Amino acid sequence: MPFPSHAPFHRDLGNLVLEGIPPLDERLAARLERYANARDATFLDWLPDGGMLVATRFGSASEIHRVSSPLGSREQLTYRREPLALAAARPSAADEGFAFLEDEDGDENGQVYYYPLASRSPVGRSQVDGAGEIRLLSDGKSHHGGLVWSKDGTQLAFFGNERSEADEDIYTVELSPGARPRLLVPGHGGSWRPLDWSTDGRQLLIEQTVSATESHLYLADATTGALTPVDSGSQKAGVRAARFAPDGRGVYVLSDAGGEPDVLRRIDLATHASEDIASAAPWSLEDFDVS
Repeated sequence: MPFPSHAPFHRDLGNLVLEGIPPLDERLAARLERYANARDATFLDWLPDGGMLVATRFGSASEIHRVSSPLGSREQLTYRREPLALAAARPSAADEGFAFLEDEDGDENGQVYYYPLASRSPVGRSQVDGAGEIRLLSDGKSHHGGLVWSKDGTQLAFFGNERSEADEDIYTVELSPGARPRLLVPGHGGSWRPLDWSTDGRQLLIEQTVSATESHLYLADATTGALTPVDSGSQKAGVRAARFAPDGRGVYVLSDAGGEPDVLRRIDLATHASEDIASAAPWSLEDFDVS
């Protein structure tokens, strides 16, 4: 349908110049606004009591909310200045809480904080480090990430470049009063990430990423930091995900070892024998989890 001849096909909107664009239908824009302003909710993690943590944007930044039951209302937990998009729930039913990352003014130097759910009171930045409130676990200035809780919830592992901006190291921290992060594995070459804790908490599965097509998996002794290679093979492979098997005697690895598409294998930690456990799947594998 032709537009009326009097339509303003040339308009200046600040630095934007519109030529040949018909005017906005205000009534249609009002109808569409409800869809454009819809809020989404991003799943973050399961809580030990069966509830979940989600990130939802209210105001100018996404905040962490708790949903306690199916179809239950969202309970806003954080009131921060920067958007929050990553949280890891502490797997301890006796002392629930979660760790999360937040940077400062968009500097992308994520800091590690702990929120004890026992406090039940929404708190903001001004109350950081108060008794029973949000605690800063990292140094407050370096880059951090990769939050992984031990199975009993007593230790949190993450990476950080506190020692050197060029290297990412693996740290662990306990939640006892006054405890500070401990350098477990000094990184050297590539990016280092914690992936999973063994059931007994004695070992940490970590990944060294050299490139998109080359990654190496190690077992780190949680006391000494001594590294043991998981796969003794010399073939280069890009690792997409890796987790301990529940029995602690093996590791599940999703990687492109042996060609495309990615293959899900179980590696025996004693013999280093590798078994393809999903070869019959009629689809490409992108991720997995262990029950």
